Amino acid sequence: MIQHKAALVAEPYVSRYFLRTMKALRIPTVPATPWAARTLGVRAALKSAQLNLSGLKSPKAALYTNSEEALDFALSVAGEQKRSMIELFKSKGGLRERLQAHYPGFSFQVLSRPELARCAASPIGYPVVLKPDSGFFSTGIRIVRQDREWRSAVDSLLAELARIKTAQSRGGGFSRHVINPDLILVEDLIEGDEYAADAFFDISGTPVILNVFKHPHCSSDDVSHRLYYTSTDIVHDNASRMLDLLDRFQDLQPLQSLPLHLEVREAAGAELIPIEVNPLRFAGWCTTELADWAYGINPYRSFFNFDNPWRHRVRRGAASGRIYGFVVAYCPPDMNPVDIQAVKWGQLRRALGDVIEFRRIDYRRWGVLAVAFVRRRVEADVTPLASFETRAFIRCKKGTGLDPHKMGIRPQTKHH
Repeated sequence: MIQHKAALVAEPYVSRYFLRTMKALRIPTVPATPWAARTLGVRAALKSAQLNLSGLKSPKAALYTNSEEALDFALSVAGEQKRSMIELFKSKGGLRERLQAHYPGFSFQVLSRPELARCAASPIGYPVVLKPDSGFFSTGIRIVRQDREWRSAVDSLLAELARIKTAQSRGGGFSRHVINPDLILVEDLIEGDEYAADAFFDISGTPVILNVFKHPHCSSDDVSHRLYYTSTDIVHDNASRMLDLLDRFQDLQPLQSLPLHLEVREAAGAELIPIEVNPLRFAGWCTTELADWAYGINPYRSFFNFDNPWRHRVRRGAASGRIYGFVVAYCPPDMNPVDIQAVKWGQLRRALGDVIEFRRIDYRRWGVLAVAFVRRRVEADVTPLASFETRAFIRCKKGTGLDPHKMGIRPQTKHH
């Protein structure tokens, strides 16, 4: 049987909710990496090997990945039009260039590592953000507000990118397709509220919004990735603006049967400017599933059925008016996760308050202890979690735990 729908699975995490949904929808789950083959099991791997994936080459094929690490495999099974859709968004600088007419006052430049090393100052003025042109998981982000900060920010970024490149050459960390350490985007810093959304273009090219999250920061220089939260009011207040932005993407080239996770900043005049767009997936670490708790929406089901759930009555959290969020509980940035001897899991969970789901992560590999879904009555009760720290719940081996250079990533920085 020719498959026109598939879910490609890869590290760092796949949830039981995701796998149950794929089984209920009879969507084949295809391991895209050796990690996924081990996680899904021998039976699933053998079954996927027998699938006829030629149908995925159609631009109308519904293809979803749980992780950036599946993109290499996705590009290998997708047709030319779908690959073009993916590549439109993967290069941040490339997308900036295509959208330049919509944001004429926004400056940016893509530099190679040697070019950046030779820059004595920002080529576009200040304040700016530096980040990999293709990146993931909050890696390699620097905010520079004035000339005297430039050199130290560039030097530390180049050192981090060199470590990533070394780790990649040894088969560690995220792959080169996920994080390209050789190209750096320098762009204007947008001072404004940050939001994220999960959306898709259906089979006819109509954009559909599923989730809208607010992403607070604990200070103007905070680039952490700790907290996102949502409510039906947040969705309704921002869905129209998000749809306008998706229409701009559609103007660049035809888009259909395509899931997206986008992060935006609100500039002057309430205009939303995209700061990153991730094709073929929703919010990472399967956190898009918070939608089921917050408003009774299964985002995977909505995508594969090409259904707009907001046309129907929502349930659960919607009726209560509560705020639902997820917290990424990172290891401290100056701590090497392999030196962790023990984690006080019970205390960590209790410190997060009203936790409705708590997912432990392979912290030694990814630098994340857990992802927790939380619930609060009002926004003021959830925003303090933007500064949540985990150090008090970790015990390291004696004489270890304070070397930030042993990791190939910086887990507590985030894509601007």
